[in-house]
Order: sequence, then structure tokens, then C-alpha cells
Amino acid sequence: MSHMVEVGFKIKNSLLESEKILLDNGYEEYFKTQTHDIYYSKVSMEGLTERQMKENCIRLRHSGKFFYFENMHLLNEKYDRKVHITFKDLRDYLNELYDNGFDVVFDTYKTDWVYTKGSKGCQLQDIKDIGLLNYHFDQDITDLPSDEQFNILKNNLLEMGFELEYEYGIDKLSSLYYGKLVFSKDQNVDYKPNRK
Repeated sequence: MSHMVEVGFKIKNSLLESEKILLDNGYEEYFKTQTHDIYYSKVSMEGLTERQMKENCIRLRHSGKFFYFENMHLLNEKYDRKVHITFKDLRDYLNELYDNGFDVVFDTYKTDWVYTKGSKGCQLQDIKDIGLLNYHFDQDITDLPSDEQFNILKNNLLEMGFELEYEYGIDKLSSLYYGKLVFSKDQNVDYKPNRK
């Protein structure tokens, strides 16, 4: 059974320096956007891992002209996991969330630039209150153990010329919730968070 490690390395390089590194290493721009994510929940986030936080929140994403909710089945099973909406309908959905006890847990803004090269990709996310993270992935290594994937991804970034600020990845939601950086090797598994 394959599993893709998800880890966001905080990098010292600027966004433009990072783009140059990727282009010089044969990556191509896939898309660039600004994203506003608001996470709603009626569950306490205390003690939850990054993955558990994501699973217990409904996310409203606004990117460009698009609005959609994810995890809407948490509100009502009649909804698909992902529901695309228009700006005109937004108020009705938000009222339904609030009427059912959901409240805002996280409100995040980020610049999101994505680059690909074959089975590999890098997602540069400049996240308000966290900084610039590089989410690197490689679909060809998902059958390897998580620790091995983590080491390959980290070494790939270093070999391309990225300067990592920390040895481990940053968990975005956990860091925002606890008000200090939370580190891990993979956001997609449960772990005991390392808070610094």
C-alpha cells in the first residue's frame, strides 16, 4: 500500500530565488495563485495532530474566482466531501455552518506557486505568520517507508540548492494553533508533535 509523505520544509531562500532554483533544475511552472483558507470546526483542536486537525475541520477555500468547501460531510452527510459554490451562495452555507455549531478555527492567507518535473513537484507556500515552505513530493517513491521518503525529499531539496531553516518540516495548522512551530517528518500520519 503506497503512502505519500507530506512535509513542508521552511526554507531560507526567497520566493523568487526558489523559483529560479526550480527552473534551473528543469521544473516547469504549473500554477501561481493567492489562497485564502478558513477552517471551521466544532471540535477542540487541543492535542490533535496536523492530520487530525484537517480531518475535523471544514475548509472554505477562496482562490482566484473559485470558492469551495472541503469536508462538508462533517456538516451533513447529504454533502459531497468537496462542494463548489458561488460567491452569491456563500452566506447561506456559512449560516448553515454557524447554525450547526461550527466556528472559525483558522484563517490563513498564502501565496501558492507550484512547479512540476515528471513525477516530482514542489509547492512553494508563503504562509502568513509562518513564512515560506517548500512542499516537495515524488510520486515514484510512495511505496518506500515514510522515513526513507522523508530523507529522499529532504536530500533532493538540498541537492537542488535550497537552504533549509530546520531539519524537519513545519506543520502549518498545528503551528498556527499552538502559536509556535510544530515539526514533523510527515503531516499525513499521527505522531506526537514536537513543539519548540
